[in-house]
Parts: sequence; C-alpha cells; structure tokens
Amino acid sequence: MSDRRKALHDLIEEASEEDLPLLSELVARFQRPFDFLFQPVSTASPQTGTEQRRQELLLEAHMCARTTHLRRQHTASTAKRLGIDPARIEFATGGGSIGAGDSVRMTRHWSEGAAFCRLNTFDVESQEIITFDKAKISDSGREVVYKLRVLTAKNESETDLNVPF
Repeated sequence: MSDRRKALHDLIEEASEEDLPLLSELVARFQRPFDFLFQPVSTASPQTGTEQRRQELLLEAHMCARTTHLRRQHTASTAKRLGIDPARIEFATGGGSIGAGDSVRMTRHWSEGAAFCRLNTFDVESQEIITFDKAKISDSGREVVYKLRVLTAKNESETDLNVPF
C-alpha cells in the first residue's frame, strides 16, 4: 500500500463517527475513482456499528467518484464527436445523466443566443445513439428552423427542417 493510501486509511480509522460523512465526501471529491480500492465488509466477522458505517461511506464515496469519472469521460467523448466544447455540455442549464454499469445516458439542454439546443445520448439494442438538435425562429419570423444531427458509433447524419408557423 502506498504511503498516501496508508495515510488515508489511517485517517478513516481515526475519524470520529460524526466526522465520517465529511470524510466520505472529501474522499469522493479528491480521490481518482479507481485509486482507492474498496475493501468490502467481511461477512465472516461481524463489524461494529461505527466500522460498518465507515465501510458504507467508503463504498458510497467510491461509487460517487466512479460515476463522476464515467460521466465526465462520456461528456468529453460526446463533445469531441460533436465538435463542441465539453463545458457546454457539462454546465448546461438543464438535463440529467444516469449510468448503468459502464454506460451513461444523458439529456442536456441550453440556449445559444436565440437558439435552443438539446443533446441526448442513449442505447438502442446495445448501440449508442447521440442526437443533437438546435431550434430557432427564422430571420423572417415565419418559421422555426430545426437542425438535427444523429450519430452512431460509425456514422452520422444531419438534416434541416423549416416548419412554417
């Protein structure tokens, strides 16, 4: 075990019960997700309440860090494919993400000037699909201009729709 990891383990062992939630949050924030190996609670030897809580908080911190890592990785990959700044996705005003295993599904939306932008990632029969659409009112004010891009693992297509009011 590295000196840093041992120091972290020692801090966790020495922490008081009331400090465990804060310590858990700090571990989740500052540890790289796969740096901190979680040791599951042994079913062979019963743990005391405090020790059990320590283990639960460590697992929670590890899972939170792993989820954050996967979500950021997915955002960066999606932004690169779309040719946009990852911050536009990461700090979008609306939407959410959900992960299952190593798969991340995401919906984000934001405004760019007068245009409304929406991004979705999802799986269909184990194939990732990315949709990116942008809608705005035409300069004439008589129609909505709707642009849609659909990306799969190997291909992409884009179309424009002009829909009169």
